[in-house]
Amino acid sequence: MQKNWIGRSEGVEIDFPVEGMDEKIRVFTTRPDTLWGATFVCLAPGHPLSERLVTEKEKLASVKATYGEAAEKEGVFTGFYAVNPMNNGRIPIYIASFVLMEYGTGAIMSVPAHDQRDFDFAEKYGLPIKVVIVPEVTEMAGTNPPIPPLRKGVRGDCPTYCPVQKQDHLRRLTKTMVFLLIPGDSPE
Repeated sequence: MQKNWIGRSEGVEIDFPVEGMDEKIRVFTTRPDTLWGATFVCLAPGHPLSERLVTEKEKLASVKATYGEAAEKEGVFTGFYAVNPMNNGRIPIYIASFVLMEYGTGAIMSVPAHDQRDFDFAEKYGLPIKVVIVPEVTEMAGTNPPIPPLRKGVRGDCPTYCPVQKQDHLRRLTKTMVFLLIPGDSPE
């Protein structure tokens, strides 16, 4: 979907298996180095899985009513969980008004320690915030959440092979992730 866009983003698509179902939620991210910090997944109200996962249809209708608006972010917990493929963490699946079907896959991995929109949503719904990259204090003083630039920072809760220093390292991480997630493929 991304390849034909003007100003397309360079990144990776990754699947989050849905517990108890033979389904996967595919997300696109330009920051695979933050994948270890994904603590929840959000779907657009119009995502094909939304209707199947939500039991409280009235709450889904309420989220749909605020879809795409700049107002406060609304969401509904589906009662289902996905599995973070990098750390096997069990993370809740939400339907959220700020996730757009028209952009990417209509699903996002939410990394609240490094994304303001995800941070606001996590704060509102009491979701965990896991720091993956610790920014240099001089550049990020006073920011919340601490969103480090790609070229700076040290690893927080991220394996030692999770390079975060510059763009070239991000490309190598993407190749490594393919190797980790698809056994038999080579990261070279």
